[in-house]
Amino acid sequence: MTHLQKKIALISVFASVCIITFVVLTVNDVFKKIVEDQIKEAMLQSLKSGGMAQKLILSFLFVLKNSMIFQSLSVEELLWGYEDPLLKLGQKLLPSNFPDSRFGLFYGANGSDDGLYLFNTGKKNYMDFTKIIMWNGQKSLSWWASNTSNMINGTDGSTFHPLINKDEALYIFAPDICRSLNVVFEKEVQVKGIDAYRFTVPREIFEMDNLKKEGFCPMRNCCLTGVLDISICKKGVPIIISSPHFYNGDQKLVNDIEGMKPDAITHQTFLDLEPMTGVPIRAAKRMQLNIRIEAMDYVVQTSRIRTMIMPVVFLNENAVIDNKLAVKLRKVLHTMKVVTYIPYIILWIGILLFLITLVLLFFMCMYREKKEYTPVSVKLPNIKAH
Repeated sequence: MTHLQKKIALISVFASVCIITFVVLTVNDVFKKIVEDQIKEAMLQSLKSGGMAQKLILSFLFVLKNSMIFQSLSVEELLWGYEDPLLKLGQKLLPSNFPDSRFGLFYGANGSDDGLYLFNTGKKNYMDFTKIIMWNGQKSLSWWASNTSNMINGTDGSTFHPLINKDEALYIFAPDICRSLNVVFEKEVQVKGIDAYRFTVPREIFEMDNLKKEGFCPMRNCCLTGVLDISICKKGVPIIISSPHFYNGDQKLVNDIEGMKPDAITHQTFLDLEPMTGVPIRAAKRMQLNIRIEAMDYVVQTSRIRTMIMPVVFLNENAVIDNKLAVKLRKVLHTMKVVTYIPYIILWIGILLFLITLVLLFFMCMYREKKEYTPVSVKLPNIKAH
């Protein structure tokens, strides 16, 4: 009924795995050469509740190592890692707290996996096909504040049950954002001659009131609609996720950063599913990584910083069925439609034959009646009256 599957991710700057392409783009031309160092901001966030002495020491270390909160980095350094002088010093002084002197968004991610999955084969109920039963040996999560928010719902997004209809909500478990979410039908589309249903993430998923209600604010860290603080499941690193350019987010997020231009065509996450098979034939997963920045007393380097959620980078993962597979799928769908219509064809043929039989029986009965009751003419002799 079930089987185990381990998902492996191999990432490179121009990686192409099957038909999935990973594209990394900076979110704002203003920050082409200025990228927020997330580790340093994490250190600042951890010292928010610290004393004056701790903050002064951190400020001194920034000066001592000639290290600034904002740094100019190449794309390769940002993605795959660079050696930071402040982290290098921390590794020498406190190796248990600073195990590595390098940092990058995907540093050490090549060949990694996002966990061990136990899937349902759908043998007893096709609606349960490829639904996740357990992830990393757990039937639920433990990060969030309610049983609902900790549920592992749906599939991993690569497959769904067959015979999808427009009225249902499809659930996906996304370990990279530490939660399950649902997608809903938006419109009918066509991809390489194949009819499909487009499903998108509804806006209310990341509405602030909804996040609070469902338990996604365990530390009351829900600030604005359109963003989700996932630091609770990222070892305390203050990562906040959103759609690129804060699409479907609070207008304040857009206004705080010059150059934000949210647009559904380029920033919306969607799945185009072939409804009969439940196979995704085109998809786009778009996610933006942000960090919360704010000024801190006694840390000189933050004196001119205003509180905001600042974009770091957004990821655009696109997948589309290739031409060969599209041709094969069209043939399979055509065969399935023919097979589907065969019972109806047989039914109509049977009805037609039945009607023909009734008509023939009717005419046969009429013919017999005419034969049995053929009128006989009798000539009577002329009788003359006397």
